[in-house]
Amino acid sequence: MKRKDFFVYKLPLILTGFVLILSGFDALSFDYKILGYVSILIGFVNLVALKFVFGHPDKINAILFFLNSVLSFILSNHYFVEGKKGLPYAWIVTGLFYIVLTIMFFKKSKKKKEV
Repeated sequence: MKRKDFFVYKLPLILTGFVLILSGFDALSFDYKILGYVSILIGFVNLVALKFVFGHPDKINAILFFLNSVLSFILSNHYFVEGKKGLPYAWIVTGLFYIVLTIMFFKKSKKKKEV
């Protein structure tokens, strides 16, 4: 695997997977059950997707990145409501990062169809 492929395909899934799982357990400890379970589920989906990320079309990767961005914005809003200071901004940056990746993968899949 090329170094660029690792940073583009796998590293975002690894980082977000572990952070979402930890965030989910944190939400469960404060009785935010739906948010906690959804975070843990999408975190595990990220980690399971590591095995299959190269075997699927770019649209599937884009959909996974889109789900990560939506959950990142939901978590950001949740932390803003709780009165956290810096954590919501980290989730906003993460969500924006995943939106960029989503757009990048959709454009890549369109180019493959045209060729």
